[in-house]
Amino acid sequence: VLEGWMVGFKAEENSQAVAAVNRDLPLVNEKLKKYQAWNDLIDCFCVFAMEEIDQVYVWRSQAEEAMKRSGRDGMSPAEVKEFVDRYMPAYLAYRPGLYAAASQGGVNGKPTWLCHVGRDRLPIY
Repeated sequence: VLEGWMVGFKAEENSQAVAAVNRDLPLVNEKLKKYQAWNDLIDCFCVFAMEEIDQVYVWRSQAEEAMKRSGRDGMSPAEVKEFVDRYMPAYLAYRPGLYAAASQGGVNGKPTWLCHVGRDRLPIY
């Protein structure tokens, strides 16, 4: 099992489209092309699709608070926002394509299970 926040993201052919989301994304888009080699090695995909993108902030905050409760260091709310803000442009640019592929012919044309999850991390039926 390989888990990752960007597994299955596919570089956009039109770098201007990603530049419209964030001016720094054309460089990310170019680097993302190299990740296709990893995606090609994957036999099938499980895509957990969140309905509300802002949930990323809440889930990261919950993880940080759990770390603090266990005696480890954790990020403050401001640090969580700054941290997640770095990834949000990529989520906004590539998530729609990933979800579309998962709901249609499969990510990279491979068997794909798409599970929509709610704010409580439970499947939405």
